[in-house]
Amino acid sequence: MAHISSEERARLGGLIPAEAQALTSRLLQENQANISTLLERQLELSRLHNSVALFNVKLPVEILVTIFRLAGPLTSPQDAIRLTHVCRAWRTLIHNTPMFWTDFLCPPPGNDLADGTKHPFIVLDAIARTAPMRFTLWIFGRFLPTIRTPSAEPHLSRLSALYLDCRTVEDKDMRPFYDLSLPTSESLELRLDCSILTRPTDSAESPDRFPRLRALTTTCVSFPLAWVGSSLRVLNIRAGGEQAKTPYDARILRCCCLRSVFDLVAVLKRCPDLEELKLFGCLPYFGPHMSQALPVMADFPLPRLDLLDCLKVGDDLGYVRWLLEHFALRPETFLSVCTDSTYDAFSEFLPVRNPLQAIPLLREVEVSVCLPAEQYPHSVLGYAEEADGVTRTRLALLSSDKVGGDALDLLRLFRGLAPIFSPTAVIDLEVTLCEPVRRGQVTAWSWLLRYFPRLVTVTLKAANASEDFFSALAQEGTVPDLLTLRIVLTGAEDMDVVYEEMVSALELRASRGLRLKSFVYRQQMKCERGGELPCPLPVNYVKRLQAIVSKVISRNPKPSDRIARMAIQRASAFACNLLQADRDLRGRVQALAPACTRTSDNVRAQGITSLGLPRLEASWTRIRTPRTPEGCPTLLLLPITTTALFSARRRSRRSSSGVFGLQCDDVHGCKCHSMAMYDVKTSRVTVDVPRPSPRRTALLPPTPCVGVSHAVIAQRPMYPDDQ
Repeated sequence: MAHISSEERARLGGLIPAEAQALTSRLLQENQANISTLLERQLELSRLHNSVALFNVKLPVEILVTIFRLAGPLTSPQDAIRLTHVCRAWRTLIHNTPMFWTDFLCPPPGNDLADGTKHPFIVLDAIARTAPMRFTLWIFGRFLPTIRTPSAEPHLSRLSALYLDCRTVEDKDMRPFYDLSLPTSESLELRLDCSILTRPTDSAESPDRFPRLRALTTTCVSFPLAWVGSSLRVLNIRAGGEQAKTPYDARILRCCCLRSVFDLVAVLKRCPDLEELKLFGCLPYFGPHMSQALPVMADFPLPRLDLLDCLKVGDDLGYVRWLLEHFALRPETFLSVCTDSTYDAFSEFLPVRNPLQAIPLLREVEVSVCLPAEQYPHSVLGYAEEADGVTRTRLALLSSDKVGGDALDLLRLFRGLAPIFSPTAVIDLEVTLCEPVRRGQVTAWSWLLRYFPRLVTVTLKAANASEDFFSALAQEGTVPDLLTLRIVLTGAEDMDVVYEEMVSALELRASRGLRLKSFVYRQQMKCERGGELPCPLPVNYVKRLQAIVSKVISRNPKPSDRIARMAIQRASAFACNLLQADRDLRGRVQALAPACTRTSDNVRAQGITSLGLPRLEASWTRIRTPRTPEGCPTLLLLPITTTALFSARRRSRRSSSGVFGLQCDDVHGCKCHSMAMYDVKTSRVTVDVPRPSPRRTALLPPTPCVGVSHAVIAQRPMYPDDQ
């Protein structure tokens, strides 16, 4: 096809060059105008095509915004910027969503704002788009000049929290920070290294700089503690930052520490309403003259903190004991101690002159030794019943001692931790031995059971050597009030010997009139072991136990129908709760209880609603499998709420097939690997459900059951190596 018509060529044939050039120029202008019109039309058609896409039309705006937040700023700053370049509909919605930009200014862990946005104007534009909401800013020291500009200063009155990292050479200049006016900031987190920091020489440090400061976190104590005032509720001094996993690491990595106890006294006197205090690796070094320093401070006690709910200390046990000698903790205060001391020295933190008021209230004790893949493999937890009838943790002792199971002396362990508690107050004892220990330690078990004579419930989770425990239990005069015994075996032993030793010990106690009301037995397979699940307790032993125990429970660690139904309910609740975010749809959602049909591979739940809208993803998270009265594991499925998602690290996956996935890590402090898939085309929700596991995580409250259009919940191993 000729690009120039014969008519146009004829018109040009009889013209002189100047006239021909003028004509072609006019034709070029006309064609260029037509091209521009076509391009604009093409662009408008493309925008219209994108705006009426199924994804943009059928999903409510609230759900679209949630998806954008999860796939953008809550993943990384780079992904947030890329979302605005997909189409005009997305860009318009994102630009008019202040919550999107508040997430952008506070990226998740592992994604910093400086590396994700090389141009300062992007940060300034994001700050402006957060209006009228309050926002949190997470920046490095190199970005301080950016927020000090006239275009950013009017918005700083909406800044509620600031996270500032000035630990590197390129971020060491902190002088622009002193020119900022932050009168409304309530939270301040500083990661500093005062050995390289550059500050104004005439800086006046006082609480007036932050009159509304409620939470202060700092890795340096040289000058930030001067900003502590009466409004402070949370004080967290973590020497060494997040790189310091143990108190020993903190003492090596810290830039400074409290010069004397008088510094700590002065700080605490300025915040009498403190509710949470964390001191990690920052206590002053006393040296060899520590014992002489104690009498000097006897007449100079630390201030009384009547509202303190939580005290967490990470340091040498001697320093912790000295600190507690001068504290008057409330009985309701939760005390956590992290230490590098040996596993048999837990009780060395106890103050002598000022005993802890919570000790006589501790009714339940949980001891865990050689926990796998833990920074603190040994732990001792104490629980007390609150006024509302709920049992909560009051004491947590953690040791980073790396001693293995073969070198573990149970007698030293028990003698090191038992003096912490009142022998007559403890009625529930749980001991977990995650690694095999030496056999022939009957004396250790006998000593422990006799130290707590009023035990009503005893739980043993052991990898081996359980016959030593049963031998001690069979001794005369041991725990006469025992009513409930739970046994969980995790190792490969000669089970016939274990069964006989276990049943014989209980028969011997029954012959003395010491009968159990409940006995729970479970054999648990470790993740690295393959093969079939172990057999339950043999029938002949069950019959012998039923003759002497009121209630005998023997179960295998496999999911039950009740657990699967509970998982479906949690997934349904999350999907329906997201739909109810749209006010126009409220009241029109007809939730039907899912009809559950279980197969060998998966569990399916199907329901019908009056709306033909696609359903968004549901999600699961790994949680604790608590001990129920029957002793069986219970798996609860957490519906990931908006708040929970925004407070955790997330990664979003999207494929060309229209399947959107959401993966969440570290939700509520629990390390989990969860995945929920939502297919836009088929409107199908796929939710993974993990198998029950002995590993400990947080216990989360249940949620009400509501319907979901279609969900496929597939069982799979909780951990990658759990094949």
